[in-house]
Amino acid sequence: MIDKENEYDRNISLLIREAELKNKKDLIPIEDALNLNDHSIKRNLVIEMLKEDSYKYLEFLLKALKDEDSETSHYAATAITQLKSKLTVAIQDMEVEYYKNSKNKEVSKEYIKALKECIDSNLIDKKERTRLTYSYKLALENYIRDIEDDENYLNELIKIYIDIKNYDKAIIYSYKYMKKFVQSYKPYMFLLEVYYTLNDKKNFEKVIKSLRESDIKLDKEGLDILRFWIEGDNSV
Repeated sequence: MIDKENEYDRNISLLIREAELKNKKDLIPIEDALNLNDHSIKRNLVIEMLKEDSYKYLEFLLKALKDEDSETSHYAATAITQLKSKLTVAIQDMEVEYYKNSKNKEVSKEYIKALKECIDSNLIDKKERTRLTYSYKLALENYIRDIEDDENYLNELIKIYIDIKNYDKAIIYSYKYMKKFVQSYKPYMFLLEVYYTLNDKKNFEKVIKSLRESDIKLDKEGLDILRFWIEGDNSV
């Protein structure tokens, strides 16, 4: 009987050797590359990424940054620095375009997407993340006010307001969300989180009552969240 694991290892080794000989990095599974003992292959992979759109390899580069081989980590640091610079310029260019056409749906969506990706990446420091989060919040507000009520954007905006402890705005947008998307349980969860944080038992219980009296169906995630807040309230 063939040992499938050993067969897989042999196939990987053959692919790696072929890639090494033909200088074709695409034959090597990226997720396996850093586990190799051959530093030259790892270095060549990172060098090739310097020539391409390295953003799609970000997770690999962040891991390569901690590689035991100093040259691999050095090349990864260079690639990440280069990527940071490209992202900064791209965001600045999109910002200029956005403020010229902030009511254009496609321009707004592209700008919001770019901000989100940059904020969620591990490429920026705390100060820059705070600045971009503020721009992201403004862009979401503008989109909802000037273009349309987008459920995903309402979700994102309320999360930001909760994170920065602007609970008044979180409540306002949660009720707006509730009114616009009447079958969604998520605005109720946001309100429960806010009222629990504020120790506002009266409004907390009102939200529970409204949700129970509605015809909204909760999925497993919704039930788990509801149970979490109710149990938390009972423990106070």
